[in-house]
Amino acid sequence: MSLKRACAGVAHVVDYVRAPSARKSALPPMAIERWGVMPPLALPDAELRAVATWLWEPHDPAFPHRGMGAGAGMRRGGPPPERGPAAP
Repeated sequence: MSLKRACAGVAHVVDYVRAPSARKSALPPMAIERWGVMPPLALPDAELRAVATWLWEPHDPAFPHRGMGAGAGMRRGGPPPERGPAAP
């Protein structure tokens, strides 16, 4: 994936999250009709760009995928992985 395309993708996510609209949405019209668009998120610019970059990375073919959905034993009937305490 080109840097230009990734930057455009991140810019689109930032623009959408700041001011969501049906015109900017990637969802089909029937989804917008049923659920509407999300409310805008009031995040500082740096956080908004960080979130948009994080959202975009899994769509980048160069991003190292980690077996999407094949958690520790979930498909094999094992227990879910133990997690530490939640961060404050």
